[in-house]
Amino acid sequence: ILQSYDRDVSNVLFVAGDNCSTNVKMVRTDQGKQQANAGSRRGPIPFIGCASQRLNLAVKSIRAAGELIDSVQEIMKKLWSLKLGSHLREKTELSPVIRNKTRWSSTASMIFRIRS
Repeated sequence: ILQSYDRDVSNVLFVAGDNCSTNVKMVRTDQGKQQANAGSRRGPIPFIGCASQRLNLAVKSIRAAGELIDSVQEIMKKLWSLKLGSHLREKTELSPVIRNKTRWSSTASMIFRIRS
């Protein structure tokens, strides 16, 4: 495409597009070919992926983590009960930690406790 406009890779500041592997590979592949031919540009061509796609991926990962945290909360609630709590006290001196949704520290404490 650059040749159609009488340009070379030294005129490219960045490439913007969606984050599909084809676009990322294209930037890497074209960059290598163009550098070999032009020889004037050093370093990689920055690839700026789609911000809304990155946000969507982040929300999906947070949602998945939230589902895991909800599952851990259910386990902790069951262990908090009188019957299961007594069985737990027979095995360990650790007690269940229940999450307080308004405090992130309680969520972290709950996760650390289930891992121990």
